Amino acid sequence: MDADQCDLVFHSTTGAKLLTRPEKAYFSDTPTFAVYAQAFGFPSLVLWVKTQLLELDLFTEVKVDADNDTLSGAARLFAHNYGWVKLTEFLLFMARFKLGYYGKFYGYFDPIAIGEAFLSFLKQRSIEIDRLECERKTKQREQQQLQLPEGYTSYTLYQELKERASKGDRKAIKELNKWKEISA
Repeated sequence: MDADQCDLVFHSTTGAKLLTRPEKAYFSDTPTFAVYAQAFGFPSLVLWVKTQLLELDLFTEVKVDADNDTLSGAARLFAHNYGWVKLTEFLLFMARFKLGYYGKFYGYFDPIAIGEAFLSFLKQRSIEIDRLECERKTKQREQQQLQLPEGYTSYTLYQELKERASKGDRKAIKELNKWKEISA
């Protein structure tokens, strides 16, 4: 995949699709800014970020559009400072910005407002990732729940396994260890 193909895949329309599935932005196998720069060169990354910012500028229809130097400078700052951010995460941020999650521009394109909004996004990102990880772990635990044989309660099965384990039953020891992992 070359830079042009990558740019077609990671276009602003992708950000709109991520609004309902932010986990795709956070957990997908998407290049970070640093990986993109390594693969296609830092100037290509700056151009990609600048394109996203320009689209935001056009979307907001402010009275005074950003000039080329402002867009380039803001794009370079993002590219330099946020190498660990995935392209999909930035696209999600841009889509949310367009929806007004982080305020709006007042008459002119404001790169400082975008920077402040991005910091808010990063805080929100951390919270969302923690929540999604917790949900994933809970789901994983639920899937690992032990199936009780007919006629047993968890207590009676535990007592039986404990007794068998004390007599050296390896299968019972293994089952007891599973119970300990699940309850941990």
